[in-house]
Amino acid sequence: MEDLLEGLFEVLFEIIVEGAFDAASSRRVPLPLRIIAAIIVVGLFGGLVFLMIFGGIRCLSDEELTNGVVLAVILFAFAAFVAGAVIWKFVKAYRKRSTDNSENTENQT
Repeated sequence: MEDLLEGLFEVLFEIIVEGAFDAASSRRVPLPLRIIAAIIVVGLFGGLVFLMIFGGIRCLSDEELTNGVVLAVILFAFAAFVAGAVIWKFVKAYRKRSTDNSENTENQT
């Protein structure tokens, strides 16, 4: 039963995140909806990064945890990786959209 719920949540989360990201970077979606979709994506990934950083700080301050520094470094590195991956994906989608727009304007002339 636990595997079924885990799979269901994974599929739902993937649909929400991918749908929001695609909507945020699509010119066909109205601007207010793109802004809301971008806020959802940034909020989800920002919250995830915040939780990883918060967990790393808690590991550093926990005196009972023997490998707290190693775990904190791993959490900080993973948080930086997630933040970098999200920023890279937004930049990649923006560049693709701007090159598509320049090709469309060249074809119209």
